Amino acid sequence: MGADSIRQVLSDALARTGHMPLTCVDEPEQAACTQARPADTEEAPPTTAITTTRLQVARPIGVAASLASINQDIIAYVAQDGPESTNQGQDDAGPGESFSRFVTRILDQLSISSWLPAIMLICNLALILQLRSQHNFDLGDAIRVLTAKPLGILIVLILSIVVTSIVTQAFEFQAIRLLEGYWGSIRILSGLSELRTRRHVSRLKRLRKRYNDYLRRAFSEARERMLDENVPREIIEILDKQRRGEPLDGEDRALVARAERVGWRRYAHPELLRRMDAAESMILEYPQPHRILPTTLGNTLRSREDQLSREPDENLEEFVLRRYEQMTPELKIQHRRFRSQLNIYCLLTFIFLGLAVVSEATLVRSRADLVGSAAFVAVYAALSFVSYRAAIAAASGYVSVLGVIGTRSRD
Repeated sequence: MGADSIRQVLSDALARTGHMPLTCVDEPEQAACTQARPADTEEAPPTTAITTTRLQVARPIGVAASLASINQDIIAYVAQDGPESTNQGQDDAGPGESFSRFVTRILDQLSISSWLPAIMLICNLALILQLRSQHNFDLGDAIRVLTAKPLGILIVLILSIVVTSIVTQAFEFQAIRLLEGYWGSIRILSGLSELRTRRHVSRLKRLRKRYNDYLRRAFSEARERMLDENVPREIIEILDKQRRGEPLDGEDRALVARAERVGWRRYAHPELLRRMDAAESMILEYPQPHRILPTTLGNTLRSREDQLSREPDENLEEFVLRRYEQMTPELKIQHRRFRSQLNIYCLLTFIFLGLAVVSEATLVRSRADLVGSAAFVAVYAALSFVSYRAAIAAASGYVSVLGVIGTRSRD
């Protein structure tokens, strides 16, 4: 098919969807093109609107599922003989419109959380290979060369990004699970998991001891100030029992209510309160000791998960799906945003870690390259660590949204 034929096909497809043909570039030609449309052209049947959230819920998971879906689209497209469609209800769809639908269906299989890591991976690999080919570490020169590449190279990069997006999307869930600490039953990984779990258990014990020490010191100082300001001893004793977590069943309710109004924190030293609150916030990042996982991300997610009102043996995916229809549009947006951030940062953690290894293996050709390659390794390692910390922050926001979902579903 020649260039003029392809242009005519695309123009007809655009005309069917209500857009101007490719030859209409200004207002006089727009009027002429509008009159030049075939009179017997019928508008394409309306399609059912599908929200982005629904697409994410219904999108196939895994490389095999994604490739199978794309393969079905290819077969359906190839099976069409020119302008005549073999599908019922699409007899008026031309090859240009069919190709547009084919491309749209392929791209619908890929989420934004797989696109961004794929772009980051391919662009950085292209930069590393360019630095190797030019035998120096001049980033500015490498970027200029890459941006001046011919169209064919750019097409290869775009296709690489699409293929990489399919792969990264397939491993989004697995990346989160690995960073949570679910490492299987391999002996080496099991030993590492046990070692890190013991480390987190010991850290939790130290945090609780530190918190209790700050609490004791802060209340002791507050007690002295309350006595100096003539606060009744009965009130102080009630506040001390509350601090230790002792029951107040035998105390006068009026005195208990008065003690709660007085409080003791206003009399404590602010620096001790700051340290106490910091220790408490770190303690809240952990689940119960018997539920501790070997990674910080896993403990952050599990500590929030344990606070959700879930059915027995109900995982987070089932928790969301069973309450999806009850979610408000704003809550769906927040859920999708935090989940996408969690997917992106978990993938970027592994991508930057892999780029650190690739840069070291690719850029070192002699001893003179050791410093430059070490700089790339350090930058990618730092980016991997930052991505991991960002994944922890996104996990906190994600499970907080799930808590709101659970509360509203009960209401």
